[in-house]
Amino acid sequence: MLHTLTTGYNLQLVVISVLIAILASYTALDLAGRVNAAQGKAKIGWLISGAATMGIGIWSMHFIGMLAFRLPISVHYNFWIVLASIIPAIAASGLALFLVSRPTLDWLPLLGGSLIMGGGIATMHYLGMAAMHTEAVITYDLRIVILSVVIAIAISFVALLLFFRLRDDDALKQTHKKILSAILMGAAIPTMHYTGLAAASFASMPNAELSELQTSENTTLLAATVGIGTLIILGVALLASLFDRRLAASKESERQTQVQAEQLRESEAQLRKQTQELQRTMQALSRTQTQLVQSEKMSILGQLVAGIAHEINNPVNFIHGNLPHVQNYAQDLLRFIKLYQHHYPEAIADIQNLADEIDLEFLQKDLLKTIQSMNVGTERIRQIVLSLRNFSRIDEAECKAVNIHEGIDNTIMILQHRLKANQDRPAIEVFKQYDASLPLVSCYPGQLNQVFMNILSNAIDALEEFRLKQISQGNEDYRSQITVRTSLIDSQWIQIEIADNGSGIPEEVQPKIFDPFFTTKPAGKGTGMGMSISYQIITEKHYGKLTCFSTLGEGSEFTIKIPIYCDIPK
Repeated sequence: MLHTLTTGYNLQLVVISVLIAILASYTALDLAGRVNAAQGKAKIGWLISGAATMGIGIWSMHFIGMLAFRLPISVHYNFWIVLASIIPAIAASGLALFLVSRPTLDWLPLLGGSLIMGGGIATMHYLGMAAMHTEAVITYDLRIVILSVVIAIAISFVALLLFFRLRDDDALKQTHKKILSAILMGAAIPTMHYTGLAAASFASMPNAELSELQTSENTTLLAATVGIGTLIILGVALLASLFDRRLAASKESERQTQVQAEQLRESEAQLRKQTQELQRTMQALSRTQTQLVQSEKMSILGQLVAGIAHEINNPVNFIHGNLPHVQNYAQDLLRFIKLYQHHYPEAIADIQNLADEIDLEFLQKDLLKTIQSMNVGTERIRQIVLSLRNFSRIDEAECKAVNIHEGIDNTIMILQHRLKANQDRPAIEVFKQYDASLPLVSCYPGQLNQVFMNILSNAIDALEEFRLKQISQGNEDYRSQITVRTSLIDSQWIQIEIADNGSGIPEEVQPKIFDPFFTTKPAGKGTGMGMSISYQIITEKHYGKLTCFSTLGEGSEFTIKIPIYCDIPK
């Protein structure tokens, strides 16, 4: 008949097992942060080392708990089975660290991981129990066994949840949270172990030799060896984690420093760029201010010219209108003198002396020539004054139908002093190819004349510069020419082309010629606003197009396309 044996525990070893469980839990919490923070091969390394450390800690707690168990008979352990019981603990720990290192941990993986991890811990425990060799017969209470497995699963669930919640470095730096969590887990893990031991009953044969309750052989030495070894492993793991954390913090600090330095360099570069842009803006503003002042002066001058032209026009018209009468009167007087000389060939001496003194014969020949020259001169003045009045058109702020050819002719008339020959060069030839079918065009005449003036002035500048270059190269046959062509595109659009055979515009410069303040002329010879203003007048005021085609060394051609009527959409 079997006799049920009385069992007990070595309280000191029980306390040691609980302390090891707490330390193992703290180490596991710390390693969870390193696994989560690591990347690539380092993550795998921390996962393996963390699983081994945590598994050995749990196994050590279990083994010392087994050593704390006391029976009245001798107990031996199968070394290989004891060693094999470490494997489930390490596997369960590896699973736990793997799950908490994932970006998210949903409830289904959490429950599944708890079942597997709890099963691994229970397997480790009951493998350890199977390693016991004794003369007693061991039986298990199935209900308590199931309870111990449920406790293992519950402990695993809580452990996984804590690992995941406290895995981030910021959370792990809160030491009090780690300690409280480690105490909670360290108290819970032995609960499963001692519940599993409570499920076992030991009975001896009638002839078995019983003694006082005793622990297994060499218990103290074995427990001390396992405990010290475990403490060393856990301590090394904590030191490695601390070193790695500080190294990572140092690298992060260095990275942050590099980022800040890069940001500082970028900020410095941005500041330099903004400073340069500000300087360019200030220069542009300065040029704009100068241009506005100049524009104001030109506006006042334009009004003054228009006023002067109006004032001059009346007396010039009076003189020009009376010259034909003077010419007629002179002719009548000359006929009278000739008739008098015919009937009185023998003039009185005083009359003859006066005729000789004033050279009457020459006066008769030259008087009509002089009056004719005066007539030509006043006609020239009248045309210039009329051109100035037509060009300025100060009072025309609305669209009106005008003859485009008159506007071009007026502009050419005003520029005649630059076109005609002088002591330095021959005249610049202007060829007009006007389309006689061109209708009156609704436009802003004064602004359109300004466009003609800008393009023709630039053409004259280019021709003068190019002629000097041709002369320096020995090309004496070069003749400067400007061609103005007009044509009717269709029933709604007309085209004006102004071409020269000057120096041309470099291809890389052509896209910029309509930009504000862009000029290829030397300083002081241009503001860079003429073509920009012309472009705005054509495209924005007249809803037309202004384009340029130029070949370097051959000349340039500007094409203006504008609608015949003001209401043509853009």
